[in-house]
Amino acid sequence: GSRAVRAVRRLLAAIGLPTLREAGVQEGHIDRLVELSLADYCLRVNPRTWTERDVRAAYAAAMALDGR
Repeated sequence: GSRAVRAVRRLLAAIGLPTLREAGVQEGHIDRLVELSLADYCLRVNPRTWTERDVRAAYAAAMALDGR
């Protein structure tokens, strides 16, 4: 699993996809992003059920990235 994660991170860096922070997302944006994510069709039809806590945890992990 960790090799796959490293490979994806290298790919994202190679194509120049910014982290959330690099894209200008700030901690104060998270509440609204969680709200929008929970209302998004793609999340609602995902085979895995996402709770508000899950979405917040995903954003927290993404915000913790300093770079690719």
